[in-house]
Amino acid sequence: VMVKASGGGGGKGMRVAYNDKECVEFHDLCKGEALAAFNNDKMLVEKFIENPRHIEIQIIADRHGNTIYLPERECSIQRRNQKVLEEAPSCLIDPETRKRMGEEAAAMARAVNYVTAGTVEMVVNPQKEFFFLEMNTRLQVEHPITELITGVDLVEQMILASANLPLSIKQNDIKINGWATEARVYAEDPMKKYFPSIGRLSSYEEPTGEGVRVDSGIIEGSQISVYYDPLISKLCTWGPDRNTSLDRMRLALDQYVIRGLTHNVCLLRDVITQERYIKGDLTTNYLAETYPDGFKKAPMTEGQTKRLLSTTCIMHALRSQASYLKEGAKNKPLNLTMVGSLSVDRTDETIFSIKQVNDYTFDVAELKEDGSVADKATIQMCWKLDHPVISIAVEGFGSEKSDVLQLFNTNELIYDMQYHGTVFAVNAMTIEQARVAKFIPAPVTAVNMKQLLSPMPGVIIEVSVKAGDVVVVGQDLLTLEAMKMRNKLHAEVDGTVKSVSVKVGDNVEDSALLIEFE
Repeated sequence: VMVKASGGGGGKGMRVAYNDKECVEFHDLCKGEALAAFNNDKMLVEKFIENPRHIEIQIIADRHGNTIYLPERECSIQRRNQKVLEEAPSCLIDPETRKRMGEEAAAMARAVNYVTAGTVEMVVNPQKEFFFLEMNTRLQVEHPITELITGVDLVEQMILASANLPLSIKQNDIKINGWATEARVYAEDPMKKYFPSIGRLSSYEEPTGEGVRVDSGIIEGSQISVYYDPLISKLCTWGPDRNTSLDRMRLALDQYVIRGLTHNVCLLRDVITQERYIKGDLTTNYLAETYPDGFKKAPMTEGQTKRLLSTTCIMHALRSQASYLKEGAKNKPLNLTMVGSLSVDRTDETIFSIKQVNDYTFDVAELKEDGSVADKATIQMCWKLDHPVISIAVEGFGSEKSDVLQLFNTNELIYDMQYHGTVFAVNAMTIEQARVAKFIPAPVTAVNMKQLLSPMPGVIIEVSVKAGDVVVVGQDLLTLEAMKMRNKLHAEVDGTVKSVSVKVGDNVEDSALLIEFE
């Protein structure tokens, strides 16, 4: 059981007891901690679920005595206690457990004469024991994956029930066909503790393909504002099995074009390709356990780095050929040496020999300093000049693999390329350009650490510092409420607060001065 303080939080006055002796001992310890921390020693004892999974049952009922349940949805991948990835059915649940969970959920709805769609949410342990959490009396965000594996239009059934008509389906009609995955695409930065992002969608193209469904309420040019949840869309994929559904999700995320604001595609893409996720080893602590120091850019293998650099070099050569060469030279196959790198100072340069075989095929060789071949590959590229999505098939560089990249923008030498959901700044130059670039100093970005500006419009909920306070890196400065979430703003450097320009309750605009440092 969990022994914990009723009037506190933050882990104070809280312990897990595995036997009667520990329960008595921890109760006394926690009472003392709670009284000291919260001036309240009232305690709670509740069931503790180890390695919990969040699994829910969709039910729907009419006024004619029909209450049915549909297969479960796995919703364990969460941040801030809000779901990020869902799938149906769950890897954990067997037919017998599914039947028991469904029947208990339906019985609960009947007991209160419930009508229309609803979701019974449960916490499930690794032994498949399930415990009631809550019931949401509405259609859930993740309902499309239930529709995809059952063929049932849940909204249609809700309309029938609301019109005092009987449901058009019976319990025996409900079958599981395949597997479905849903990714919630949010306007937020997972590399900055999921801080929400606002802006206008300057470019927006939803993925398509077999088994792909996108539910959204936006188009190119739409504004993601502070007044609503930062959800951009619900991206769903169906397949005859789980692996196919995940493969289709990976491709759909790679093809999803979103420009104008920060989004979480990089996180979603990384999670669904991890070995642990593919095995179905899920808990509600998955993100915290997988990224204990927060999510960073997804690491690349040596082969992936070569694919990214060489593809970008080919793009640079094709763009240069189309833009700058004389008309007669534009139709000549490429045959040149290029240099690619990822670091700002270009200390990690890789030299590639590129020979064009036909319109879509390129033989690429990685060269050593003495000009000998270190590695080689054949790249087939499907790309319309300057279109954001680039599809490639690579034979070599460690594997035979199809990949999708995206071009964000370029200054003709540095290309912002999205690869596996993450954006990388790739230097792509001809060998002549690279020789000249060695004499150009790396750019230095000036950062103003003397001021804290509001990252978006919002309301000040809490101010944690005052003029004269000494702060350290990572210390909470204030709390800003925007997009239905409260966001902590932290100190980026050690220093002393010179002035605080806001107070609790103030409405602030984007880039407004909040705190100034000495």
